[in-house]
Amino acid sequence: MLTIVLCTFNRVESLKKTLPIYLSNKSKKLKFLILNNNSSDGTVNYISKISKTDKRVRLINNKKNIGAIKNYFKGLRLSKSKYTGFLADDDIM
Repeated sequence: MLTIVLCTFNRVESLKKTLPIYLSNKSKKLKFLILNNNSSDGTVNYISKISKTDKRVRLINNKKNIGAIKNYFKGLRLSKSKYTGFLADDDIM
């Protein structure tokens, strides 16, 4: 099992481009842990909608912006997989 930690803050437009690419890999051994750093631009609604149709996506909402580094470390702590990888919300693959 591989968990991809993806942290975001007010980047819904980037996520609309990148997340469908990431999710095009249909492996059931791949999970996505998306940590939202208290966005106010529709990020939560977008990811919530996707997580309802793709059960590999889990959304964590921070009550306040804790910064990028702390957010990635939080994702690492929350990952339950043997392997964890990191992607940015604007990485095109």
